Amino acid sequence: MPFQSKSKIVFLLCLLVFVFSACQQTPKNDKSSNKTNNKQEQLSKKTTSQPSSVNNKQLNTANKLIASVGDEAIAKVDFKKIYSVHCIACHGPKGNMSIAGSKALTKSKLDLASIVAQVYHGKGTMVAYKGTLSDAEIVAVSKYVKELQQ
Repeated sequence: MPFQSKSKIVFLLCLLVFVFSACQQTPKNDKSSNKTNNKQEQLSKKTTSQPSSVNNKQLNTANKLIASVGDEAIAKVDFKKIYSVHCIACHGPKGNMSIAGSKALTKSKLDLASIVAQVYHGKGTMVAYKGTLSDAEIVAVSKYVKELQQ
């Protein structure tokens, strides 16, 4: 087997380990954890009916970020590639999956600023992408997520 093929296999295995370790699902036979998860799900259902689940400071940061990134910079971003690398493991290829505590993006009612805030700052089990993605990448993938809602 050529060296490049071996390195691709090693990379894919590392990626799979990362994805599975990020999922952190609770075992089904742990009754005490299930009770806690049920309470968290009920609380989550109450809070997700609100139009935004981020605080004002995060929204202000998101609005500044959106305003600072021009359409030209956003057009240069391969948002589908970013989504497939960073988002698909928990939200699925069409945004309709809820894995590892994530929400189905197709059911979300969040506005663009709230989506940008969550991508930038993170929320729950979702990591913050501030410093990992550029501002243009964050806004571009957030606009793509907004499109998935429709």
